[in-house]
Amino acid sequence: VAVTGEGGNSTKEAVWADVVGSTSKTKEVEAKIAIRSSQLTFVARSTVTEGSSPNEARFRVVHSDWEAPKINLMHDVSKWIPGDKVVVASTDFDWRQAEVKTILPCSDCSPYQVKLEGEFHYTHFGEVTFGVDERGEVGILTRNFRIEGTLEDKCYSNNDREKMLCDYYNRDTFGGHLKVLLNGTAHLQGFEAVHLGQQANLGRYPIHFHLCDDVSGMYVKQVSVVDSLSRCVTIHTSDGLEVAEMVCYMHLGHGIFMEDSAEQNNYIHHNLVLGTVAGTLTASDMPREWCPYEGKDVCNMLASYWITHPNNILTDNVAAGCD
Repeated sequence: VAVTGEGGNSTKEAVWADVVGSTSKTKEVEAKIAIRSSQLTFVARSTVTEGSSPNEARFRVVHSDWEAPKINLMHDVSKWIPGDKVVVASTDFDWRQAEVKTILPCSDCSPYQVKLEGEFHYTHFGEVTFGVDERGEVGILTRNFRIEGTLEDKCYSNNDREKMLCDYYNRDTFGGHLKVLLNGTAHLQGFEAVHLGQQANLGRYPIHFHLCDDVSGMYVKQVSVVDSLSRCVTIHTSDGLEVAEMVCYMHLGHGIFMEDSAEQNNYIHHNLVLGTVAGTLTASDMPREWCPYEGKDVCNMLASYWITHPNNILTDNVAAGCD
């Protein structure tokens, strides 16, 4: 079978081109190629013996939708547009099987469907089994505008703490931060916060309401926090804040964090937090192997939602991956 794809190459030629020059020491080389044409899109896998002719390449079509999978969603996502990025949560025991994908144009998608670029590396389950909803979450990361910290290409060790952070993370962990103070007013909605937070310093978070007392009527809504260097949202001695429809993907330390157990009457609703990775700012952020305290019982309590006072309302939130 030979199917002509872009550039006029046959499938066999395309597969062969993918394996020529391989440094594999085995007798056979496995390859994968995606073929697109106006009539057909599919992924072919093949095993070719090194030194053989391209005519000897053999392949089989694995699945016609692997290269550009179309997924069904529970809600109307017609406002999501081609080029937007989404995160698809893991449905496995390993939360690191979450995958970030880009939305493709799709003329035949319903308002409840999107087509994604590139095959999934992992299986993502989408069924209700025996009454248990095991469908994976899909969060939109692209927003109307972006606030982004600029990171150095390499980590640095100007002092002992920075050296420790380099040893732990092997990357720069000093980003920007957004802080709301007493008597300030903030209504935050519809942006991306990327590379914010500072692991070297307390009180430097992507979004931080700091000692604000009553902030009733203020909110943080529909914000995506991506690759945060310290937490997602911190509420510190502030009451009455609404935090809703957030997507927090990959952050060091606790995610949505109520700091001092004095925070009350906050409304935390319909948020997706995934990729909560160990931090160093407090003992509870740290894994046991980093813990500097003798008892170590105060460590190893990392949480996507750190709740310190029962007089807060949390509804319809998801923690989809935490170390």
